[in-house]
Amino acid sequence: MKKVALFVFISFVILINYATASEVTSSHKMAAERLFIAMDIDKTLTQMIDSMLKMEIQKNQQLTLYEGVMRRFFLKYLSYEALKDDMVRIYTDELTEENLNKTAEFFSSPAGKKFSEKQVVLFQKGAMLGQSRVNKNIEELKKMIEIETERLKSLQNQSK
Repeated sequence: MKKVALFVFISFVILINYATASEVTSSHKMAAERLFIAMDIDKTLTQMIDSMLKMEIQKNQQLTLYEGVMRRFFLKYLSYEALKDDMVRIYTDELTEENLNKTAEFFSSPAGKKFSEKQVVLFQKGAMLGQSRVNKNIEELKKMIEIETERLKSLQNQSK
């Protein structure tokens, strides 16, 4: 009986996956790829890798010795070519073909090109803002963790 239930469950999962996978048409995938081209995503990902490396090296100067190795590793696994198929799947899962086409139109416009150029800088500044806010308020977080630790200990002692 358990084998039959397992077989039915596995068959159901396979059918659901097949139905979901078959919904994505080749034109839908091409729309995602057109968006990536319009966004200049290969260049953007390379810039993000450079930015990430720069930030990490600023935090830990010893990493300068390994910058080349780290760059090769990140380019191997985080470049557009390495991520393309998975990114197409993510974008086609989340956005309709029409959404992708309209977004590609935007990124092909002068305003979209400018936004794409500034994307890495915006990301960096946003990350720095977040890091700054956390650093500025780290004592509050430590206090909150201390209070929660005491609360959890109290609950644990009550259950004994």
